[in-house]
Amino acid sequence: MRSGRGILRYAFLAIVLGGVGVAPAHGQSSFFREVVLKPRASQADGVRMVSILLSRRTGDLESDTEFLKNQSIMPRDWKPDANAQLSKGWASYLLVRALGVRGGVGARVMGWTKRRAYQELVNLQIMPAKGGEHAKLTGPEVITLLDRSSGYRARERARNSTEVAKTGGKKPEGKSE
Repeated sequence: MRSGRGILRYAFLAIVLGGVGVAPAHGQSSFFREVVLKPRASQADGVRMVSILLSRRTGDLESDTEFLKNQSIMPRDWKPDANAQLSKGWASYLLVRALGVRGGVGARVMGWTKRRAYQELVNLQIMPAKGGEHAKLTGPEVITLLDRSSGYRARERARNSTEVAKTGGKKPEGKSE
């Protein structure tokens, strides 16, 4: 029975990797192999997930953190810990910033919070609603978030390019990328 579960996990990983549309580099494939087996994902896994989403192929926690801070995705005062568990709110905050989600009036006026980001991703059906923003993520959930985020990003790019084509090459009003 245990070997069947292991096979099922690797089959799931293969499906997700195909769905993400990522031909994993060596460092990425080891990330996927390791994270899919984790009962609790770490903040380092969340940082790596967002870095992969942004097409950063290799890196460690320190370089990925610096990359996200330079991209204004992660606040400068955040210090991800490889031993700290990854919460849905923490991951949501990084994902809405990486995806360029505009959000509602609250996010536009008062800025993103972990709670607001979590609620927005639940609304977009990227983050599962069960558990709230303080719930901890598992490894397979991190892979699923990467897959859903990648799909959302592709849909938004296609929608924006269609709108640009309809307006004769001009960017639609209020759209930025």
